[in-house]
Amino acid sequence: IQMNSPRQWLPPFVLLVCWSLLTGCQATAQRPSIVENNGQPLPSVAQLRKDFLYQPDAATRYMRLAELEAQALALYSDEPLRLGSIGSAILEIYPASYTGHLVLEKFYRNLESTEAQLLHEAWVQHLDQSIAASGEGTIDSPYVVMGSYDAKVFITQRTLTEAGSIYQNSRQTPLGLTVLARANNQQPLQNLSFDLSHLLAAFTEDQAGDQPPQPNNPWRILRNLADQQDSAAQAAIGAYLAKQNRFAAAVNWLEAAARPGNLLAHSLLARIYWFQASNKQSDSNAAGNGDPQEPSREEFKQLALNHHLQAIAAGSTESMYSLGRLYIEGYYGDGNDAEGIALLEQAGQLGSAESLLYLGHQFRTGQHLEKNPTTAQRYLEQAAELQNPTAIISYARFLTTATGQENITAHDDLLPWLLELADANNAEAMLILGNFNARGIAVAQSTRKALRWYKKAVRNAGSHHHGAAEIINEVSWTLATTAIGELRNSRYAQDIMNQLMESDREARDRPEYLDTWANTYAANGDFKTAIEVQQRAIKKAQEQQRNDVLEILRRHLDLFRAGNHVIDQVP
Repeated sequence: IQMNSPRQWLPPFVLLVCWSLLTGCQATAQRPSIVENNGQPLPSVAQLRKDFLYQPDAATRYMRLAELEAQALALYSDEPLRLGSIGSAILEIYPASYTGHLVLEKFYRNLESTEAQLLHEAWVQHLDQSIAASGEGTIDSPYVVMGSYDAKVFITQRTLTEAGSIYQNSRQTPLGLTVLARANNQQPLQNLSFDLSHLLAAFTEDQAGDQPPQPNNPWRILRNLADQQDSAAQAAIGAYLAKQNRFAAAVNWLEAAARPGNLLAHSLLARIYWFQASNKQSDSNAAGNGDPQEPSREEFKQLALNHHLQAIAAGSTESMYSLGRLYIEGYYGDGNDAEGIALLEQAGQLGSAESLLYLGHQFRTGQHLEKNPTTAQRYLEQAAELQNPTAIISYARFLTTATGQENITAHDDLLPWLLELADANNAEAMLILGNFNARGIAVAQSTRKALRWYKKAVRNAGSHHHGAAEIINEVSWTLATTAIGELRNSRYAQDIMNQLMESDREARDRPEYLDTWANTYAANGDFKTAIEVQQRAIKKAQEQQRNDVLEILRRHLDLFRAGNHVIDQVP
């Protein structure tokens, strides 16, 4: 059985997970440019931050700083004359506050006090350059900021609008802040990462009680920030509680986080409500049973819909994808296909390859939308054009099964895309290049080059590589069953399957792999062993209740008993 079937898609109501970051290597920070005022260089921001955090009451002072910075930014647009006193109060607490200098620059500009304005303007430039030089804004190399309001100002100075934020922690970044922002409604969201881990020491020292200090535990500072209506902190607490299946408490925090428009809170609430709707066995409340305070299944679904729509309005491609699927798969009734397609297309225009792949899959298989190979190809091409490796592979896979149909041609850039993936040691791209050369898709047909690509794919996969078994199984099946005589290499096919089955216990439990293995024996004339292995494949399929493959396995067994082996008409 050749293992190149369409990707299995996850159900629309996936298990809840906390918004977590992957760890990685910290990039080397750049040295910021020197900024001067009246011929004197401004002091080091990193040193001022360190001096602040060394104070015995740093935790208390930081919370007051955050409170004042929030007030200052709320006044910034409409009440510039009120910024003088609050900006001065901020800088009295922390002289390197980005917010403090920003609001005072505007205050003195309105007063036409040139010298004071230039001082704070220099500080704004100095702070911006210091943050920009501290990292790259990625998970592996976050920007270092004093607090969340530094991050907010840094983003707005780049003419970006925040759509949502959440605090997170990882081994590399014990207290991180992720902010989603975009330039306008037509642009995709940018994911910017900030590191605030230096704050944890101050809040560890401030802990009371008999419990031993936990230096990398962000819980205390998150609770303090959440009490100050910090939406990112409220979202973080809600996400943590949701991961613990404490949904009622999670919803309370996330609803609070969602009020100012936090996209991430809306998205998490949509997932929670849909999860609860899916797990509700019946609309018991409508029948007068169950907890009268708990929403019915339909009410949970409506809550999920409302939060998806709010997340979509803020630019969430994840909610566009999720709701688009729910519409197409009929979870909100029939007749919503057009709305679902529009949402998935919108997500695709904002860079969601997954959404375009889903549409391509549906039009390819006809599972929920009317089967249309031409439309399927269009969506798969659009996904591949986003330079997404999975999308490129899926599009290439489509072409290997769609040849022979009218108007099916490969994208001009498909071959370079595949070659680039192969250069990056992508074994599946190598396998597909083998298929293309074997069949003359996007290249001139060459069985010699095809075999070379197949062997390279196997070498690159190796027994330790993720997905190696699938690669080896497919190459073995192809070389043992191909109808192209110059391409067939039954001995090599058996050798690589022998190595796989001897080294991989999980592979030995897969009926499909046992079927391939049996066919390699048959292709080499050892029908006795082929029959024995195929009987094992059938037994495994029966034990696993794999009724989807039993008929094929039995048909292949009949071939082996008749002294034949499987021959496919395509490689």
